[in-house]
Amino acid sequence: MSIVENFCGFRIEKHHGWTWYVSGPDILENWFDHYRELEKHFVKRNPVRCVFRTVSSSGAEYFVKHDRPHGLAGRIRAWFQPKGKSEMRSFLLLRSRNVPCAEYVAYGWHGTESMLVTKALKGYRSCLEYWYTEAAENPDAS
Repeated sequence: MSIVENFCGFRIEKHHGWTWYVSGPDILENWFDHYRELEKHFVKRNPVRCVFRTVSSSGAEYFVKHDRPHGLAGRIRAWFQPKGKSEMRSFLLLRSRNVPCAEYVAYGWHGTESMLVTKALKGYRSCLEYWYTEAAENPDAS
């Protein structure tokens, strides 16, 4: 890993062929070296995207969205404008206007692939967990 410079409060780092904008020192620790294994325990998945949960070495919880475009057109589009980059730019714009939104703590890319890392909210529950607890016990509330 090498730190290159600073951009909008994010450090630019190189890590295993990926270029990362990170807001803190330990965000990539404890998970990035084995993210493919973590993707097997996904929160959400479709043919081009996988979202998984991870915990940093300091105990902070994060969600990682890994975008892998398929097909020639998708890869060409991602080469010039990765999905993660456009989401990160939207976050920076919203943050600059003091609009509440998810807290993005890192964005990385390697070729046409990109990853976004957001901070998990304390006490979060997945929709599935909510459905099988509160909604199932109190159907009038949902």
